[in-house]
Amino acid sequence: MSLNCEEINQIIKNIPDGMMIRKITEEEYGCFYLHCMAPDESSVIVQINLHDGESGIFVVPSKVAVAQKQRRFSSLLSNRLSGGRIESITQPNNNRIILLNIKTISQRFYLIARLWGTASNLILTDSDFTIEDLARRYPKREEWVGDKFIMPESCNNQKVFSVRESVQNNINDELFYHYTNQRNNREFSLLQKRLIEKLTKQLCELQASVQHLQSELNSDKAENLRHLGELITANIYRLKKGDSKAEVEDYETGEMVVIPLDEKLSPQENGKRYFDKYKKLQSALTYQQEKLDENMANLDDTESLLSHLKEAGNLEQLYELAALAGEDFNDKKNNSSNHAGRKFLLSGDFTAYVSRSSRDADVMLKTVARGNDYWFHIRDNAGSHVVIKNKGNVELPDKTRLEAAMLALHFSKSRNETEGDIYFTRVKYLHKPNTKTPGLVFPTQEKNIKIKKEADVIQRLLNGLEK
Repeated sequence: MSLNCEEINQIIKNIPDGMMIRKITEEEYGCFYLHCMAPDESSVIVQINLHDGESGIFVVPSKVAVAQKQRRFSSLLSNRLSGGRIESITQPNNNRIILLNIKTISQRFYLIARLWGTASNLILTDSDFTIEDLARRYPKREEWVGDKFIMPESCNNQKVFSVRESVQNNINDELFYHYTNQRNNREFSLLQKRLIEKLTKQLCELQASVQHLQSELNSDKAENLRHLGELITANIYRLKKGDSKAEVEDYETGEMVVIPLDEKLSPQENGKRYFDKYKKLQSALTYQQEKLDENMANLDDTESLLSHLKEAGNLEQLYELAALAGEDFNDKKNNSSNHAGRKFLLSGDFTAYVSRSSRDADVMLKTVARGNDYWFHIRDNAGSHVVIKNKGNVELPDKTRLEAAMLALHFSKSRNETEGDIYFTRVKYLHKPNTKTPGLVFPTQEKNIKIKKEADVIQRLLNGLEK
């Protein structure tokens, strides 16, 4: 339910008079922000939202960050209205159409916000109400550049509107957050559904690719070629150039086998042809093994991302996961992903970062980790990278080292084991091979820690507490 006429009146009467417009931006299609300076020189941002079910006008609470992007219409509004003063904001006839009377140095404009659900619009006219441009163009309603805007007359509906009962104190702030949460919940559901569908499709493709590669690697095609080459060589005295086939006894099974030959080649060349095919197929199998390793790592990564997506509890978490899934999104969302890895406070006031996935590990090692920081990882299994930030000349205490090892065990495929081997080294001793496999590094000068899981320690770390 959008704002009713009485709620609009209550909100606009508390918007300061005489504000000067600095610029106009747009968060998403249909949600505009007027960045203004009040007469007392304080900053005021007015939101005009045209979305069905959320349409309204609000003063944005001071602690809320808003988008600074401009699209076609918001850019035009900025060019025309920046520096202009809002002389009045009214709702003529209580018909949910808001009229902003704006005077610039050389001209008077009217910015008209019609808040009618699917028919909502933001319209810029000159002083004679001739339309100069619109957020949404409706030619069938005679709303087009050059048309006259006709203000609807007050309807004869005798229904009396009032502020909804859920509002207790500040109508502007309470309803602003109500619609913001409503929009975020809608965006969360749509984004989560889209990402889950995308990763589920990727997962199926990776599983099919892994199954195919494993089938190719497990086949005996290469060994068959080598064996046929050996049979030709063993019976070369019986063969001659021009033979189309060789009927020979298989010394391994004692059965007769028929080997196709190239009539244009000598027996020696035919044997070499089978050995060459064998070597070529062996090279292909080496590549396929590398591809299988890469796909297996991506499979683990995708499964982990998919699991976290299903468990995500808010938009910030979803934005971070979307970035790891390769999604593009605007600057506001991207700000929530500036730092890779989950952050933990360890004993001795040390900070640890734990990667969420293989790709996240790559980002974390590039953006968070430095040469003298400490790196931990489960030995001989897949798991998160754990990086402890170095504190100058302060030696890493044994307790802190064990806590980091606990995190490496907990965030690994060995998390259900009661104990595990963890190795650690300085970040500067990690070697990144020339491969596209995400998260793959080889440690040098590493040391080993054998630990037993302590549930209370892990729980304390997960709660972000320090004892």
